[in-house]
Amino acid sequence: MSRLAVAVGLTSFVVVALAFQGGDLSPQSQVNLAFAAESQYDEALAGLGHRWPPLYPSLLWAAARVGIAPETTNLLLFLVTLAALVPAARWAAPAVHPGFPVVLYAACAFNYWNLHQNVSEALLIPLALGVLLLAERCRRGDLAGTPSARDLAALTALAAAACLTRYFAIFWLLPLVAWSAAGPPGSRRLPRAGAILAIAAAPVGLWMAHARSVSGHVTGMDRFAPRSFDTLTTFTANLELTARTLVLDWFGTAGPASHAALRGSWQPSMLDAGLFALASASIVACGVAGLRAVRAGTASPPRPRAAGLLLGFSAGHVGWVVLLWTLGNNDPIYSRFLYPSYVFFLLAGFHAYSNVKLCGDSGVRATRLRAPFVALFALVLAVQALSTLGALWPAVARAGG
Repeated sequence: MSRLAVAVGLTSFVVVALAFQGGDLSPQSQVNLAFAAESQYDEALAGLGHRWPPLYPSLLWAAARVGIAPETTNLLLFLVTLAALVPAARWAAPAVHPGFPVVLYAACAFNYWNLHQNVSEALLIPLALGVLLLAERCRRGDLAGTPSARDLAALTALAAAACLTRYFAIFWLLPLVAWSAAGPPGSRRLPRAGAILAIAAAPVGLWMAHARSVSGHVTGMDRFAPRSFDTLTTFTANLELTARTLVLDWFGTAGPASHAALRGSWQPSMLDAGLFALASASIVACGVAGLRAVRAGTASPPRPRAAGLLLGFSAGHVGWVVLLWTLGNNDPIYSRFLYPSYVFFLLAGFHAYSNVKLCGDSGVRATRLRAPFVALFALVLAVQALSTLGALWPAVARAGG
């Protein structure tokens, strides 16, 4: 009963938090909403062009045909994300109750700022979580002898869907899928990995081939042409905007890491500066605690495959953003572009905490090793809850008045 009560309460919070979000919609949101409003699918597809892959707007269109509004579709996708986070947390952090990462992620304000927009990240994130879970199932299957054909097929299908959701998944997810499908070192399963990679890339490859025949560009537009904000997409600028986005999204209380905030004269308040200082100290202390547990020889045997997957899904995503945005002419980096990595950073943090909890220490030493993780959890939860409620309160007050 208590679990049911928590689930109902959490779902209610998510519904309210999404329902009361406001602000202007991005140009891509408007294109996707226009797609969903078309009565004929072929006309909607023609209006989209090939600037973006078609799966997310197609989902909005199909949902609209059965009376589900785009906002509700995003809500349902987010609930799917929270549901997928439960088994992902059990795998990544077996010594931690999955309710802790689920509650923390649900409280994060950046979810509601980004899901207010009708853009493809709403679908990409649950698909990426599915890819992570299936990649781990295939790894376990390899260790037991061979993964099931069903798991490999499901992994391939989800990877293909992710690529049809966002071109970025070609660079981010497909290498991770190939690495997982290749099996342990020395297993000589590269042909299998190559076949899975080819099949997963085939649907988006056909879409891009058609885009090139129609527009002359594989992504429907020239992504290397000069643009007015080129100075904001240099390597140095991308690193700076990435750092500012991460700080503002995770440890700021002033609002979303939007283009307006990042490109303006935003400076952290005294509160935000103090919160970031505390968070930085906690992160360093967490790293030190983890290293001490390992060096003492009491930590559980490390799982490099698990750590490697989480690193690829989190930091790997950010690395690809910086690289591709430096090479191409994408918009300056802000919250939306880093958003898909956030759930994996959260899993990586709980993975590190779980390893420390499993180290076998007890008493005062165990308390000291775990304390930085507990402090960081409490800090992030407080900051994110404050940011979410702060953004909601004016809208709720207006609705009540």
